[in-house]
Amino acid sequence: ALAPFFLTRFAPDFIYTAFISNSRDGEFISQLVESYSIGRTIRVPHNARHEALRQFIRVVNEGKEIPIITPDGPRGPCYQMKPGLPLAALATGAMIIPFNWTASRFWQLKTWDGLQFPKPFSRISVVLGAPTCFANSPLLKMEQAKELLETALNATSHY
Repeated sequence: ALAPFFLTRFAPDFIYTAFISNSRDGEFISQLVESYSIGRTIRVPHNARHEALRQFIRVVNEGKEIPIITPDGPRGPCYQMKPGLPLAALATGAMIIPFNWTASRFWQLKTWDGLQFPKPFSRISVVLGAPTCFANSPLLKMEQAKELLETALNATSHY
């Protein structure tokens, strides 16, 4: 939900498309993302994973927008990557950049993922991880790609 704020400030030359669950929880996040001039959303029902993957690959291949996803999906389990991101990374050769943030003080919702919103005047740390690309790895298996991406994302949470 806060990615557009950070990206507007530090990388304003791009358009970002967030893949967001077509649920009641996702409605608020979608409105927040679209309130930024660089923010777009694609709303995906939680039971339409294959369609979401096709749309994700289309956005990557068109090269006009940078897709943003939460790799644990719309229903979790929290911090466990779903296979969609590794499949798309292998299919497109796109560069994956892990993004994470923490706040010194925050409100935490009682949702499956513990969604957090920073409190006013809190200190926010933003971490971009090392880019990962599988373009030159044609023999890499999906499970290996998933493990590499999970490791890269988890490395951003230790700052």
